[in-house]
Amino acid sequence: MGQVHHSTSSRVAATAGAQHGVISHAQLRDAGVSPSTLTRWVSAGRVVRLRRGLYALGHRSLTRDGWWNAAVLLGGPGSTLTGRAGCTIWGVLPHDHGPIDVIPGGRVADPPPWVRVHRTGLVPQERVIRRGLPVSLLTRAIVDLAEDGSDHEVGTALDQALMRGLLNRRELDAAIAAAHGRHGLRVLLPAVARLSTHGETILSATERVVRNVLLDLGLPRPAMNVRVNGPGWRTCRPDLLWADQHLIVEVDGPQHELPYQQALDVARDAWLTEAGYRVVRFPVAWVDHRLDAVVARIVHELRSRTH
Repeated sequence: MGQVHHSTSSRVAATAGAQHGVISHAQLRDAGVSPSTLTRWVSAGRVVRLRRGLYALGHRSLTRDGWWNAAVLLGGPGSTLTGRAGCTIWGVLPHDHGPIDVIPGGRVADPPPWVRVHRTGLVPQERVIRRGLPVSLLTRAIVDLAEDGSDHEVGTALDQALMRGLLNRRELDAAIAAAHGRHGLRVLLPAVARLSTHGETILSATERVVRNVLLDLGLPRPAMNVRVNGPGWRTCRPDLLWADQHLIVEVDGPQHELPYQQALDVARDAWLTEAGYRVVRFPVAWVDHRLDAVVARIVHELRSRTH
């Protein structure tokens, strides 16, 4: 009997370990845990009930992967992570916060607050395994993110997907077509229209904010952090570049207040000016608190260069 108990415990530990500390009632049963044994384990704190039919081993302090696995188990066989969780797993959002987006494999009655259930269908080709977790294709995850995500989040996910070589435009177009009628398209379609071009890199949120506002005003699209060559072997990657207007805009973080960095900026601006560019710099605080003034100055510079 003791050997059977040890074998059961080992199976439970192996299953929960592979799922970052969580296990379902069905998996406990399949491992040989009887209803009476489960009752004793719960009373002793050996397993902690997270939800009806869902348990954690020993405590509720789960890692992010643990909560992701819990959401998948809650949704039943065939469940798939998507939306913000999916984008985080794909590496195009820095972190996952709020409810975990999941497309369930079956009916989920009264989901807990930490799970957001998506009722839209999912074809098998849209489901892959990444980091050991079932997740939707990145394009589908971004479409689902747009249902509740901010313009900034959706734009970040798209830009990062493009820069990392993960964005398949044909898959994105197909996912958008399949999402016809979903309200998230009101956020997604403008973000796709503002999508960076090949070879660009957006290094900060403030750069994206400035670019998006200017594009929404119908102004020419700037290139972001692309290489600019100057006299001799000099080269740099300005934040925003309008090559036709010979205009460069830099959004300077706090490090640009340091004396040595200011000296480097002065030297770089000098050779850029020599190369025929007009360089305009704004402290990042201006983008946060004086965005209208930043945009007005850029608009003025762009229009003065086109006349």
